[in-house]
This record gives sequence, C-alpha cells and structure tokens, in this order.
Amino acid sequence: MQKISTEQIGEKIIILLQGDLDAADQRLNRLFVNPSPADQELGLWIDCSSLECIKTFGVCHFISQLLVLKSMGANIRLLRVGKQHNACCVCCRCIRFSP
Repeated sequence: MQKISTEQIGEKIIILLQGDLDAADQRLNRLFVNPSPADQELGLWIDCSSLECIKTFGVCHFISQLLVLKSMGANIRLLRVGKQHNACCVCCRCIRFSP
C-alpha cells in the first residue's frame, strides 16, 4: 500500500508517495479530481528507494503507472532512482530526477 503525504510549500502543493505506486488509488485520484486554485502548482514526488510495484510487477508496470499519472496532469519528480531504472524512465521525458 502506498503512503501518501501532502504538504503545501509556498505556492506549491507537494504530494509524496512512498512504499508503492498505484495510479488507481482513490485517495490519489481525489487529489487530481479536485484541482487546486490556478495559482498553485501540484507536484507529485515519488520515493523510488523502496517501491513494491517494481519488485512485484516489474519496471514496465512502473513506467505505465508514471504515464497514467502524467496523463492526469501530474508534475512528477522521482527521488532516489536506482541506476538500473533511470534509463527506463528516460522515455518519460517530462519526469525530473533528484538524487
């Protein structure tokens, strides 16, 4: 199960996902269905250090989840991406990587 934390930093609303990545999670969907005011940026940060979906379903599933979230309008930033997954994630050019 993914852990979802939300925090407002200045004009940005940051959503941090940890533990797993499930684009179908209703808690996550509600955050995108109820858009923030136009002057607030919604950022989705994903901690990749211990994602269960990569271990269980593989990298292709992970990439498809990223693409679903991107299609929902998420501004995605991946945190602690392993070297082996970095090359696979490059196909989603809209995703920024952080060390």
